[in-house]
Amino acid sequence: MANNRNIHEYTAKSGNIEIIETNKKNVNKRKIVIVAVILIIAVFIGFVVIKGTHSAGGFSQWIKTDILRMNSGHGYPVDLIGNTVEKNNKDLIGNYFAYLSDTTFNLLNSSGGEMASVQHSLASPSLKCSSSKALVFDVGGNNYSIIDTNANSFSSICEGKIFCADISDSGVYGVAGETNGYLTKLDIFNKKNEFMYSYKMSEYYASSLCISPNGKRCAVAGVSTSGGKLVSCIYILDFSEEKPVNTFKFDENIIFDIKYLSSDVIACCGDLESYIINLKSGEVLSTYSYFGKNLSAYAIDSKGGILLSLSASADGKECQIVKIDPNGEICFEASTELQITSIDFNYRTSVAYSKGHIYHFNDSGEQVAIYECNKDVRCVAITSDKTVYTIGISQINQIKLQ
Repeated sequence: MANNRNIHEYTAKSGNIEIIETNKKNVNKRKIVIVAVILIIAVFIGFVVIKGTHSAGGFSQWIKTDILRMNSGHGYPVDLIGNTVEKNNKDLIGNYFAYLSDTTFNLLNSSGGEMASVQHSLASPSLKCSSSKALVFDVGGNNYSIIDTNANSFSSICEGKIFCADISDSGVYGVAGETNGYLTKLDIFNKKNEFMYSYKMSEYYASSLCISPNGKRCAVAGVSTSGGKLVSCIYILDFSEEKPVNTFKFDENIIFDIKYLSSDVIACCGDLESYIINLKSGEVLSTYSYFGKNLSAYAIDSKGGILLSLSASADGKECQIVKIDPNGEICFEASTELQITSIDFNYRTSVAYSKGHIYHFNDSGEQVAIYECNKDVRCVAITSDKTVYTIGISQINQIKLQ
């Protein structure tokens, strides 16, 4: 039977005995040093990632996905969980793709791996995302949940029916809904889910809400009627002030989406017009009228501004794509023969879906490529690295732009 040589190993050489010692402590020390160096490099890179995304949760998922190769999927397409996904119930958390179906919130990575999956029982589910969390709420219902990239969730119930909600990268979130004696009550909570601010609106029903990136202010759009005419009003609320710091009124236009482009600029999209507003100067930098055209699709990007798809015909054909930058300048107005039903963009790249194809446009509005995809696509989303996700009736697919 062979001897166990736990510490020393002996060999004979030229009639002399030479001791060759393999010290396990030294080997272990070397292993520890190597692991420590790897961890230091990982932490350094992660620190850069955190500084870029402001998301410790994103760093945690990066370690799990890219370093430890956890949650690795088998590629796309992947089956959709649930029966339907409404057009606006998709977003990005970092470069992860999030969608909310009629039954489940799901977060997928670039390989199709499931990062998080949380079931719900909401009758009319709606989704808002920050760089590290998702806010899932029931429009017309009372329930909402905050879900992070590790599938940890916090749930609560509002006193009245929910109209709209939002969550910022700071972790601050808000929910606007019904209340006794007023048309709307807005409640704001910090990242620890603690109540921090409330505002009641007596003249308007809230139609859209957006929290500033630093979590210190919000913009809330409301809709009402005056003298038989429809009126929208945007309230700018500072959480340290009782009254609005500014208001903006618009006639005959329902504002259904708002997004902060910076701490001082917001983009607003309505059914007849879109706006870029400078909150510091109180100036509406841009008013883009659709001139009777139908809005077939839209997207708002914090770095890019607003992207619109407008059709002159009732059937949605021959759409014009319009891009408005954060300064209120029109980047391009591109006429097409397409029947566009979904669009998205980042700072340099715009994509549009029409009848089984993804159309790729550059920052000047020139079509640079066409990609074939399924004919049942309901909506598209593009990441910063030019990956396009498509949601169909039963599957989610991925297209890499060249």
